[in-house]
Amino acid sequence: MIEELEKSIEQMTLKYYFLLEFYNMSFDATNQKVAYVGHIGVDESEWYEQVLQDYSKGKQYAVKAGTCKITPLEGNVTTCIPSNAKMLLSSYFGFGQDKLSVNFYQFTLNQTSIEISVVKESCVPVTQHVETTTAVGEMHYIGVAAGISNKKIFDIPLSCQNQTQSSVNVGDRRTLLVNLGVRLTLLENLGDRRTLLENLGDRLTLLENLGDRRTLLENLVDRRTLLENLGDRLTLLENLGDRLTLLENLGDRLTLLENLGDRLTLLENLGDRLTLLKTLVIDLPF
Repeated sequence: MIEELEKSIEQMTLKYYFLLEFYNMSFDATNQKVAYVGHIGVDESEWYEQVLQDYSKGKQYAVKAGTCKITPLEGNVTTCIPSNAKMLLSSYFGFGQDKLSVNFYQFTLNQTSIEISVVKESCVPVTQHVETTTAVGEMHYIGVAAGISNKKIFDIPLSCQNQTQSSVNVGDRRTLLVNLGVRLTLLENLGDRRTLLENLGDRLTLLENLGDRRTLLENLVDRRTLLENLGDRLTLLENLGDRLTLLENLGDRLTLLENLGDRLTLLENLGDRLTLLKTLVIDLPF
């Protein structure tokens, strides 16, 4: 059973959850800080999140539902496209006087494949496509403005102050969310299969009960056949009884006939005696 279940898990088609994020993001390349505040939605679930990435200190502060989690952070804030990026093409969005000329680049950063479009001559991001081994993401940048209007956005969140760093390296949070989604789906599929096995068990029990009933019916049929055979034998015995009665009656009649025969013989003897008497009478002299 366990081996069959393991094979079923290996052959299982995993479901990927749809993740949607809306953030107000702030970048400070000079101080190596990135902050974003917004909402995350996974299928029908949604929550508020505040994140501060301080690359200068190698820490990330993430607040979700009032709970802070501090994790290690690697890398740095890049000011533009990396020098090893490959340019894919130059094109534009829109048309006419409103068209926006962009360049498309592709590069790899921390084992993540990135394709990004930026405004020509300015490196302002427009769109971004991200792929990891477990996740695929699309990003769109709107409302971009120069400068930081609220510098307090880079302050450590209140719920994270005086809290020690977590020893767990979370890594890419998108990867974590997708992996959690995959595990939840795996558990749901296991639950469905367990229910299926239970239903199969119920059906097997039903079949066994039907088998018992079938055996009972067969026994009843055998008993009915036996009763029919007994009925036939009883009828035969009754017929034999009738025949015996008939034979007895015939016997009585035969006895009667024998008695009649004896009487006839007696009468014949009497006749013979009468004849003798007559002869004697004739011979007597008068």
